[in-house]
Amino acid sequence: MAQQTQTSSETDTTIRINCGVDFQPHQGFGAYSAMVRVGDEQLDPIAGFIDEDATFIRCCLMAAVSGFDAVESDGGAVEVVTPSTWVTETIGDDDSFPKLRQNQWVNEDGSEVVHRDLLERLAAHIDRHDSVTWRFARDVGRRKRQQDSESETRSNGQTETEVTPDCEITYAAATVGNSGVGAYYIELDIPGRLEKVSSKFQTTNFARMHLTACIDALREARRLLRKDGLRIVLNTPHELTANAVNRGWLDQWAGNKWNRREGDRVRNADLWQEFRRLTQRHDVEVRLALDSANSDVMLSRAQDLARREVERVREDTEFKEQEEAAVKEGTLIRIFTDGSALKNPGPGGWAAIMEVKGKRASQSKGYKYTTNNRMELMGAAETLDFLVNLQSEDKIEEVTNVIVISDSEYLVSAMTRGWAKRWRKNQWVKQDGDKAKNTDLWKRILHASDRLKKVEFRWVRGHSRFSEAFSAENEMCDKMAKEAAGQPEEKLLVDEGYEE
Repeated sequence: MAQQTQTSSETDTTIRINCGVDFQPHQGFGAYSAMVRVGDEQLDPIAGFIDEDATFIRCCLMAAVSGFDAVESDGGAVEVVTPSTWVTETIGDDDSFPKLRQNQWVNEDGSEVVHRDLLERLAAHIDRHDSVTWRFARDVGRRKRQQDSESETRSNGQTETEVTPDCEITYAAATVGNSGVGAYYIELDIPGRLEKVSSKFQTTNFARMHLTACIDALREARRLLRKDGLRIVLNTPHELTANAVNRGWLDQWAGNKWNRREGDRVRNADLWQEFRRLTQRHDVEVRLALDSANSDVMLSRAQDLARREVERVREDTEFKEQEEAAVKEGTLIRIFTDGSALKNPGPGGWAAIMEVKGKRASQSKGYKYTTNNRMELMGAAETLDFLVNLQSEDKIEEVTNVIVISDSEYLVSAMTRGWAKRWRKNQWVKQDGDKAKNTDLWKRILHASDRLKKVEFRWVRGHSRFSEAFSAENEMCDKMAKEAAGQPEEKLLVDEGYEE
């Protein structure tokens, strides 16, 4: 690319492209505009929409591309003013951008650069002109950009360095049209490792999807680091979530019993309450983050998850019909279980609902002193033992297929990923060398599973309020388990397998 000449008149920008963006993630689309001035001539304004796969960066790139398209002449100096720091830092860098072009738009880690189609068009436009400079405009468009967290000068003139967080969370959430299907993709950056989490939902909406992602991310951080009081940075692309924390709305809603000033009930109050409870357990800084390639990559992954879930739901309709028919015929037995401890440890209970030949039977038991995990396992162990006994006494025909549906990741993960069998093979010693807990119940579950022909364990999100498949049965089991745990002490049993 040719260099600008050194006279002041010739170094003045002859072409200026001002880019504007209005990105509305909650509505799933973005708008862009470009104002182009060539010398003293102001061209007609340019505007457009992106209603599919819209992201903040893509809108910014489309604005720049549209501005360049409007310039008919070649040569001269061009200044592009954009509200995206990512665009200015990526395209405006004299070293990294040429290197990306030379590497056929592939990053150093082997991944393809996001929005390659628009970057290629911009590269072709850049080649047409003598020089192109990129400027960051903080307040272009309707959305004001937040400044990056930097070191601040203290009163004594020293600089205050930013404390490295225990965990930095970045996520993206997506929904597919009006289908009610959504998904999220989360990355948890913990010093020394990067954890990735994703999930999808059959019935949700955009706001609930974001709040659920934040809640699950904070829970995952607590699970990974095993303590409260963590220093957490939560990067959210959801402006309402950022404002609710940073503008004090959460505390105002809580003080007003989750009603707005106008008296209306705060939407999704159940999720806001849980989100606030989790943020109070840690030192959480919430940042509004739209302008990064990583955010766009994660949004693309979340969108792919959601779309695949739409297809899975469509393709799975026939399977669900077959499953319901198998339950009615008796070739498939479905078991819903849940467990609860009123304190952990403390009084506990379990409950189960069994579907056999289209009929349902339920049972529950309460214990004086136990744990939540033991009650989750106890429900599965007791019910599977019951099935084995019925089969051995010829009271039911040979069971060919059993599905145990539970909201306990502890139970479902250990059975579906083979952890419990591995513990048994290694004399109940885990890979980290620690002794496996609750071995008496794991032995019963594994023994019963071996006696029955096929036992499948399926996880369902507990208390999600998303009206997912089997959420009603899960809520019923949860209610019965808590009622069993809350019985008078004289009616509660002793959990003989519990160990302090």
